[in-house]
Amino acid sequence: MKLLRGFLLIVVCFIYSPAWCIEPFYPRYGAKDAQKDLAGYKPARADTSQFMRAVRLGRYHVYKPGEHKQDLDSAHSFYLAALKISGQLKTARSKVDALNLLGAILYERGEHARASALHEEAAGIASRTGDLSSEAECWYLRGEIQPYIRHDSGHSVSPFYQKSLELFRKAKNVRYQAYVLARIGGLQGQFVQDYPGALANLLESQRLYKSIRYPRMHYVYFLATEMAWASGMYSEAMRYGELAIESSRSSGDLHDLAVYLSFLGKIYDELQEPQKALVYYKLSVSQSIADGNPNQVLISTRRIVKNLLASGKVDEARKYFAPIFAKYPPRNIDTEIIFLDVMAHYHTYKGQFDIAEKFIRQFLKYEPSVNSFLSFELQLHQSVGKLYLHAGRLAMARKHLNEASKWVTTSNPQAVIINIDIQKNLYKLDSAQGNYALALEHFRQFKILSDSIYSVRKSLQIAGIQIQFDLKKKEQDIQTLSQQNKAQLARLAQREFQRNAMVGGTLLLTLLLLSLYVLYRNKQKNNLELKSHQQVIEESNTRLTRTVEEKQLLVREIHHRVKNNLQTVISLLESQAFYLENDALTAVKDSQSRIHAMSLIHQKLYLTENVTSINMQVYIEELVSHLGSSHPDSGQISVEMQIDEIYLDVAQAIPLGLIINEAVTNIFKYAFPNGMPGEMLIRFSEISEGRYTLSIHDNGIGLNTEANRARTGSLGMNLMKGLSRELGGDFILKSDHGVKITVQFASLPHFSEAMHAHQA
Repeated sequence: MKLLRGFLLIVVCFIYSPAWCIEPFYPRYGAKDAQKDLAGYKPARADTSQFMRAVRLGRYHVYKPGEHKQDLDSAHSFYLAALKISGQLKTARSKVDALNLLGAILYERGEHARASALHEEAAGIASRTGDLSSEAECWYLRGEIQPYIRHDSGHSVSPFYQKSLELFRKAKNVRYQAYVLARIGGLQGQFVQDYPGALANLLESQRLYKSIRYPRMHYVYFLATEMAWASGMYSEAMRYGELAIESSRSSGDLHDLAVYLSFLGKIYDELQEPQKALVYYKLSVSQSIADGNPNQVLISTRRIVKNLLASGKVDEARKYFAPIFAKYPPRNIDTEIIFLDVMAHYHTYKGQFDIAEKFIRQFLKYEPSVNSFLSFELQLHQSVGKLYLHAGRLAMARKHLNEASKWVTTSNPQAVIINIDIQKNLYKLDSAQGNYALALEHFRQFKILSDSIYSVRKSLQIAGIQIQFDLKKKEQDIQTLSQQNKAQLARLAQREFQRNAMVGGTLLLTLLLLSLYVLYRNKQKNNLELKSHQQVIEESNTRLTRTVEEKQLLVREIHHRVKNNLQTVISLLESQAFYLENDALTAVKDSQSRIHAMSLIHQKLYLTENVTSINMQVYIEELVSHLGSSHPDSGQISVEMQIDEIYLDVAQAIPLGLIINEAVTNIFKYAFPNGMPGEMLIRFSEISEGRYTLSIHDNGIGLNTEANRARTGSLGMNLMKGLSRELGGDFILKSDHGVKITVQFASLPHFSEAMHAHQA
């Protein structure tokens, strides 16, 4: 009896239960989300947003429905991109996320031990950095994998879930505390058949979700529906089922709504209310069609057909399922079996035994490869045997009932509940054939099984009611203690306030009187002093304002004159260049370019109110544009500039401008000979507070030729090195697929302080 009780508990939970509807651990992410991420995906940029895009896209391909190699290959390519960015970010969280993504990929490939080891490594990293939520996530993922390592297909609750729950509690992560509790509760009912324990965890999960006003509670409500149903608590099962439907609709998350509707219909069917059941089944079909879920359409259609057949509405059943199967023909093993099941039942109830048997024989083809649908085959033999019995064809009835009995005697616990009807029909069959001893034995087995089901459901129902009572009592006790504590604290606070108010009031009154006296004595003296000081300050401010304005005008005038003088020098050099050629002409042209770079800075200064700093973004763009227009071959060169809005002191802007002038001029002159097309990239950015980097990169011929190697000792190159030293920075020259010049330096201390003061 103890073994039978265990079997019945499993059967109660499974024989009518749909696929378990579990909320995804990570936020739901569909094809539209993936397209949006792909539009902004730039793996060359090593920042957190690009890393998270790579991780999300990788998870998307891992968790896509179906088992396709190309999905896992795509997921692996996104993992490699995430790993590369993680190496540049150098954060523990990015490394943990990358390892968990690879673990998910290996899990899908069936490499469960390696996947678990990766999640364990990620948990260690998160633990060392004190990231409790990330560590909890890793333990949860290990819990999902552990059953496959033990080769028990998950028929137990992994202790890793409990470890995950403890860490989420320490992290005060209420949402995922509730999530893991719901997962544990579902597994307790699914595999351990501890329905009271499952309900207790699910009710605690609901309480936590409600405390944070979590909108998508339908997942935990539906798990509670299944546990209450398995416990025989039909009223509670229906209540939770309605709550699941309401939550799904109000949150807009309709992903599993059709399943909720269909299951609630199944409960009404068991309560002998076929009309109410039919309403929910049809709502499920409509929702499944709207969702584009043909499998669920056919699952609910099968239930509608069996409902109508049981009510004697055979022709109405055919009118319903015929157009459904025409629109949604079977496309896989699951839907093919549903189709055969429906057709066998229809023709059985129609009295067309020969046709029904044809569908049964087709169904038997799937027996070697489909074990999860064993109960359907058992029900077919049982129902056909029963029909033959009613038709008086006793030999065929015995054949099918005996075939069904063979399945009952296997280790499959789902078959036990069907054995009740088989034993009842074998009792009738043996009675009709005069086998009274066998008939009596079958009747005895029928009563044992029936009484056992009633006993199991009754004990589970009592246990469930006790759990609810205990939980409600616990909540009431907590509320009572909380109210008493609040009242006591309020009384203590009131007494403390009264005492402090009296002492404070006395002191305050004394201080107030003294203050009034002192204020009165000092008021007139202060008024006289304030008037005198105010007059002096106003006169000083007027003089200072006038002085500052005059100084700024003088500085702008100086910059204007310097700019004009430099333009005069440029004009003189241009006149001199008319009489020069070859190297001398080149030298003069280079000098003109350098002087123009300095002239442009002075021009910017006298045209703006700010006479001490230069907007380098505007300056560099104008300088490069001028240099491009001065070189005949520049049209073949694509110039890309990534310049941040940075202000520099004049003392640093001039040498930096000369460096840019030399580098860009060299690229125009030497990097792309004979009109060769190419690209130039100029970047100027602040890498940290008060530190800047300038890089100028081309994809030209580089310094590999003899002539270009000679450039490393040229005047321009030496000038750039000297100017870098003047900036107090580092000058780096590389030649790899072109030439790259990098200058890193810090801003002047007094200028950084002035800029911070200005921003503040």
